[in-house]
Amino acid sequence: MRATVGDIATITGPFVAEAAACGIVAPFRLVGQDAHGWVVAERADTLVLDDFGELWWVRIDGPFAHVVRAPWPEELRALRVEIERSLNTIRARAFHPAGRARR
Repeated sequence: MRATVGDIATITGPFVAEAAACGIVAPFRLVGQDAHGWVVAERADTLVLDDFGELWWVRIDGPFAHVVRAPWPEELRALRVEIERSLNTIRARAFHPAGRARR
């Protein structure tokens, strides 16, 4: 079964809500977007989930992420499993005390 763009939102939405509830701020500032983001996939550019639940291809420069473009629906479908794994890894390491101890 092919994932839809809506399926991606069912993964990213709860993650962003949990981050906000835990007071977690993403490590990269998206320049010009007034948002922060987490890395969820890397190719030539880096796919970042911002703290509003939007995904962006960016170029990272230190603590800043410069937005290149929004991902296409086909890209999101192809990256669905990788996005989900990345968010689960971030959640395990940053959101929960036991995860913080493993860093």
